[in-house]
Amino acid sequence: MDLSDRVALSPREAARCLSIGTTKLYTLIAAGKLDARSFGHRTLITRESVEQFLASLPPAPIGSARNGTRLRRAAIKTVSGDASLP
Repeated sequence: MDLSDRVALSPREAARCLSIGTTKLYTLIAAGKLDARSFGHRTLITRESVEQFLASLPPAPIGSARNGTRLRRAAIKTVSGDASLP
């Protein structure tokens, strides 16, 4: 069965779909950003909540990874007020 056919995912499957670790996944569940359900001793994450979470994220900057690094440094520089950052 393909993951897209399933209504719920295991924590490991949901983490793999989001390209994150299970620790981060459980942090998102605790923050209420992912919908988790208990079934006996199993934890299930609804596929719909994974899709909604992805849709709620801002678009990534387009360009090379180097450009993304510059954008992150500029954001840090703006927030910290540190003009010495490259």
